[in-house]
Amino acid sequence: MPPAGIPAAFWRGGTSRGLLIRAEHLARLPPPARDHVILAALGSPDPHGRQISGLGGGVSSLSKAAIVSVPGEGRADQDRLGPLPGVGWADDGERNGQTWDLVYRFAQVGVKTPTLDWSASCGNMFSAAALSALALVPYTTLWDRARALPRPEHFGDPLLLPLSILSASNGVLMRARVPVDPYSLQAWEPPRGEGVAIAGVPGRDEAGIEVEMPLEGGEAVGGLVTGNARDVVKLDDGSEVTVSLFTSGLPNIFLPLSSLLSLSGHSFPPDLLTLPASTLTSHPTLSPLLEQIRATAATQFSLPCSLASPKITVVAPFPPEGCATASGARIEPGEADLLVRAVSSGDWHASIPGTTLGALNIAAGVAGSVVREAIHAGSGPGARQPRRGREGGARDEVVEVRAAHAAGVTESAVRFDEKGTAQSVVMVRTAREIMRGEVLVPERLLYESVGC
Repeated sequence: MPPAGIPAAFWRGGTSRGLLIRAEHLARLPPPARDHVILAALGSPDPHGRQISGLGGGVSSLSKAAIVSVPGEGRADQDRLGPLPGVGWADDGERNGQTWDLVYRFAQVGVKTPTLDWSASCGNMFSAAALSALALVPYTTLWDRARALPRPEHFGDPLLLPLSILSASNGVLMRARVPVDPYSLQAWEPPRGEGVAIAGVPGRDEAGIEVEMPLEGGEAVGGLVTGNARDVVKLDDGSEVTVSLFTSGLPNIFLPLSSLLSLSGHSFPPDLLTLPASTLTSHPTLSPLLEQIRATAATQFSLPCSLASPKITVVAPFPPEGCATASGARIEPGEADLLVRAVSSGDWHASIPGTTLGALNIAAGVAGSVVREAIHAGSGPGARQPRRGREGGARDEVVEVRAAHAAGVTESAVRFDEKGTAQSVVMVRTAREIMRGEVLVPERLLYESVGC
């Protein structure tokens, strides 16, 4: 039988890459067939870890997919065949007086295993979903919203169009401000070389999309997973490590490098966080130990444990002599607040996941966290002091953090209320549609998956 073509688009979002599929094109298939389509499209499972027969890139940051849709899209097929992943009310379009323009269902796709993890979210691919919304949301909605915005001060500048997007995995209503051309309401393109640069993506040719992730809809209060700024994880051999658990879309475990180096029975170089990913991966005990800490923390603190969640990140003070990125570029003292290396779905991340960056930034503003301790222990200027301002009569504190990693330095900001509780995470990402058309999958998969 000839392969079946499923309409789809391939996107880069932030420092991730993945497949975006409309709900109407997957909802018409039985749930097992939906999974088979995504796995086959990405080339999973591949025991060699290359995803050579699909669009995946062989590492977690390049093995992602998302279903994007306007609320209610494909609902009749979902009622007939089974719901798409996520909260059951995602397609209602309104809840507790709040409405949303787009539904974003994210899946972390296993590379070596036939796994689709729908329980997590992804801040990087969210930027791709936000940009794709310009082609999905009714033009009348975009027009009415654009009319209410102040016109740009200078000819050629964009409008920053606000969009509300429901992250269906956790029920959090996220927001984006997407630069659009004031006349066509299509995606605005900056002059070549004058766009936004983000660490891990070459060039600066794309417009910056402002992403805001409110901490609501089931999130731990103020981003603290356990209610504590730090906790102790007790391993099976009786050893203990100090960690901080914070969430911004999904739980993140922050492990100080000093705590890792102090574990008996293991030998790690003190410059661990500046080593190439290949060196870290080839270390015989490092990755298994971090996975043990991750799984133990999930059990100890009653957290659901899946391929993508919780994530674990090692943090350390920024080196007084600076450090080099994987490409050999220098990060000098004063250009970053701390050094991090994140592990995502078992892989050493090339930069830092968006949800991890948000959680890291929240932890930076909480006294007693291991992240804040690493910042203050650094020899550089440390985190910039909270910027205070007034909006609507309420006192806000904004904490900004600059995280150095293998690809460079990534920044974000967190807004805290007058009680010191984190309210939202704000970061700037870029996105680019790489191709659109049909992704081809063996037609037999659509029948075998339902026993035909």
